[in-house]
Amino acid sequence: MSSPNEEDSNQQNEDHVDDDNFHDAEDNEYNMYFVEDDDNDDDDEDDDNDDYDYEDEEDNEVDQIEAEDSDDDYETAQIPAVITYNTELASNHDYLGQNFQEISSSKLLYEINDIIQIPLLVQPSDTFYENDSDNSVQLIPGQVMPIYFYNPIQIQVIRRRLNENNPTIGFPYNPKIIRQNRLETNLSELSEDLKLGILAEVISASYHNENNEITDFSSLIESAGGLILKVKGRERFQILKLNKDITGTVTGTVKILPEYVLDQNPLSRKCHKNLNHIYDCYFHKNSSGLLKSTNIKAEYFNTFLNQPAWIYRNSDCNYLMHLIKKELNETFKINFEDPESKIKSETYLTESNNSKIFCSWLLTNFPFDNSMRITILKMNCINQRLSFMYSLLTKFTNINCRLCNEQFCTKSDVFSMSKHGFMGAYLNPGGVVHETLTVYKLKNFHIISPRPSTQHSWFPGYAWQIITCGQCNNHIGWKFTNAKPDLKPEKFFGLTRKAIRYAYRENDENDKNVIMDEQRTSTEVAS
Repeated sequence: MSSPNEEDSNQQNEDHVDDDNFHDAEDNEYNMYFVEDDDNDDDDEDDDNDDYDYEDEEDNEVDQIEAEDSDDDYETAQIPAVITYNTELASNHDYLGQNFQEISSSKLLYEINDIIQIPLLVQPSDTFYENDSDNSVQLIPGQVMPIYFYNPIQIQVIRRRLNENNPTIGFPYNPKIIRQNRLETNLSELSEDLKLGILAEVISASYHNENNEITDFSSLIESAGGLILKVKGRERFQILKLNKDITGTVTGTVKILPEYVLDQNPLSRKCHKNLNHIYDCYFHKNSSGLLKSTNIKAEYFNTFLNQPAWIYRNSDCNYLMHLIKKELNETFKINFEDPESKIKSETYLTESNNSKIFCSWLLTNFPFDNSMRITILKMNCINQRLSFMYSLLTKFTNINCRLCNEQFCTKSDVFSMSKHGFMGAYLNPGGVVHETLTVYKLKNFHIISPRPSTQHSWFPGYAWQIITCGQCNNHIGWKFTNAKPDLKPEKFFGLTRKAIRYAYRENDENDKNVIMDEQRTSTEVAS
């Protein structure tokens, strides 16, 4: 059996469409196709079509981009001071085209522990990694992801759900549970990892172009009989039972899992009025910042609590979110406003004071491997998830190759080219979803594309080139270079999550509890 990367490449090559199918040159700039373009044909140069004249002019502009195959500028590269690129283009998936119909939001609200029946589908991207669940795509609650379906049975199930005004489907996090012969049986003996899944709500779907003109990405897929959905992750569920009908459709009996938020923290509540008076007199009401205030209270009230103060802080959502925001500000240069208000940063994040939304954003934007994600998603308590992810975030050092462990960059090289954050899920015409992390500099890589291309670009206005690991030649992502001189940054890199891993520093005697260390530092600053 070929490797996942070879299968990905084969699928893309099989689906290659000649440039003749794209009569609108402007639309070409808003699409991305991850195969090597055969743009050097003499026939293209001799074509008298006006559209091709425009494309040739665009190609000449792209030719000015040097396809250097070195990382000599890694040490001198600076984080972009100004980003003139419209970050909404990538997050809204404008590269998919305009043939989409918005789907009205589902009015079905499920309560904790509700047991429902829902069709379960395997994401087409997962078919490339049938025996490698570590590479399967995982939808996170609150995340928006494009998905391409080409199986007629799956398309029929989806359209039936849309016609019933119930635009929800289910995805198991581990597709093996459907492929294994476990149907029509009780699943109580299986591990919790295999039974975990997520409810996905369809927010828009591609529709057929009656004129049968292939003008953009979505019409190309429709012409081949496929269907593109934009789905949003909703509730997590546990699979209780599976059934398969005569058409091969798998229906799951699932239980909606809870999302608990613990808010009974004694450090954030009013204590005895005498203690409040002492606190106000000795530590001043004008002490600013939640971190400083909570740590001072903890130091003073430590003798009055049943457990050490750090235990309470470790489960305080507000405190944990502020620690994480502080780490993001120091490491990734995100400029946060007042901690008590909504985040309005360079990444255009909103509603971050909602612990559930912030937790989902953090899980979506950092490329934890699948096993780590499952460990986090199994936790029914938001406080526990935040504490766990913060401990990982503070230990995170570099981004390395998943296969050979070659270092590509450090954590401080990550930046955002999307209003949703550092990493986005993007779809290519081969049906593969790539969760792509953007960094502004990279080392130890090779460029294998013969020339840059703007076709089907996830970031309109930027030309892409395929890059591989400089050590093992594994496909790791793409280099993007601006095809329009007014776009800033001039270049950046996109790393696909399935090809990279986070490197973490090992615990030592001084790092037994990162929250205790943070508390000591904050207390010293306060004093």
